[in-house]
Amino acid sequence: MTAQELMLDYFNFYDVANQSAGYVIGLQGQFDKQPEKAQLTYLNLFANPVSKNGEPIYDKNAHFTWYDMYDPVPDPPRVVVYQNQFGKSKLITGRSYALLAPCWKYEKGSAFPEKLDHYRLYQVLQAEPVNKAVKTQDQWASGETRLYDPIFFGVPVTKWWQGEVSKVQNPKAHLVLYRSYPAPAQKTALTIDQFGKRYIQAFRSILFGAPSVKLEWKEL
Repeated sequence: MTAQELMLDYFNFYDVANQSAGYVIGLQGQFDKQPEKAQLTYLNLFANPVSKNGEPIYDKNAHFTWYDMYDPVPDPPRVVVYQNQFGKSKLITGRSYALLAPCWKYEKGSAFPEKLDHYRLYQVLQAEPVNKAVKTQDQWASGETRLYDPIFFGVPVTKWWQGEVSKVQNPKAHLVLYRSYPAPAQKTALTIDQFGKRYIQAFRSILFGAPSVKLEWKEL
């Protein structure tokens, strides 16, 4: 189950200087019976696509800006069985936590990732740690990264904002975000997403995202 097969990359998530947002959006994913409104509050992480253990990157243009999100509708806990290259496992999700927005890291030869979906991130309340070391290389850093427990589960979502609808294009591909050993990275970048243009300043990588398949789920 590679990035090529799922048409979704692995990602390194970098802590960046917080920037206020304040956008009210509509979202609907596979957990939602109907669209829900949510407010984005801060942009505080940024993701690069990454090669894991020498595997090729699927889309070098695939980047995410991470927006913390306030969702007034409480989410019930859900049991999710999923599978990725680390094996088959189970987790329990909690509240809706953030939105991953596809973005363009503006530089020569780059482009906006048109086929990359938006993802709604749910906090993971309970899961088995992986405790694995992987070799990673992205556009900013390379080395060995140790992965620990899953702390967020990402579901592709349709997003509404200012009359524009971004529909899900790859409903099979989900993301499991693992806590990773922090690695320093002093980088700046110009990013462009559907909310506009921003300069970001990154400090360190703190999370590792793995493309995954959701095999089954149920509410508790």
